[in-house]
Amino acid sequence: MQKLIFGLLCVIAIPKAFSCSFPYESYAHKINSAEAIFIATVTEGKIAKNSNGDDYVEVKMKVHNVIKGKMPDTTIIRTSYDDCGIEFSLARTYIIFKPENINYVYAGSGTSVIHRLYEDAVSKEILEILNRKPVH
Repeated sequence: MQKLIFGLLCVIAIPKAFSCSFPYESYAHKINSAEAIFIATVTEGKIAKNSNGDDYVEVKMKVHNVIKGKMPDTTIIRTSYDDCGIEFSLARTYIIFKPENINYVYAGSGTSVIHRLYEDAVSKEILEILNRKPVH
């Protein structure tokens, strides 16, 4: 009985849990649908609130390599402050798949940590995919 009560208390006391899932999109689809793809390092970060009062993460990034599209030398990227957001860390380098018309990324966007050692190989792979002719 004590285990049951403890279990119920744990369930009640746990804050709202988040779960995030996205439909499958191929790597090529993520590349082709992104407005910009670039490699950048987080230089600053903060948690902010949107107009609804929900938290989000905002990071300032130094752009090292633009693979697709146009980007300034530094940019601001936002992500949600839940399971659907990217876990940005100060001084880490990321490959960013920026959607069209917004500076917001999420877990299913293709954005991820990248080691600078692999930057050239990943850039080459993305450019090869961008240059492929569509199959009809």
